[in-house]
Amino acid sequence: MSNSTNNGISDGTSTPWQRAVEDGADALGDMMIELADGRAEHTPDDMAAAVLALGIGRLATEPPEPARVTAAAKALFHALHGVEADWPAAEPAQRRFLEDTARAMLAAADPLLAPVAAG
Repeated sequence: MSNSTNNGISDGTSTPWQRAVEDGADALGDMMIELADGRAEHTPDDMAAAVLALGIGRLATEPPEPARVTAAAKALFHALHGVEADWPAAEPAQRRFLEDTARAMLAAADPLLAPVAAG
């Protein structure tokens, strides 16, 4: 396992997406234990909402991943220059500007997902 230790504890190199899945899985596991022990009566909808809220909450509180920034920058580039435009041929200054813009857009938009996930 390159992103976690053998006992399942993250070593800090996992991506926000992996941590979001881990958070959701932890919440689901806790809820299922509560159900099995008779300490709670969670519905499937309750469990799904908890998993989504924790997972999306994790994503909304972390900086956007470089791959997401690049994908958003490419989308901006193609919106400005057409779908046939060659992203790799873009000027370095233009790429940096579009990546900075994309990073700012994602950082501003991601927190808006948390209330949606919470219901």
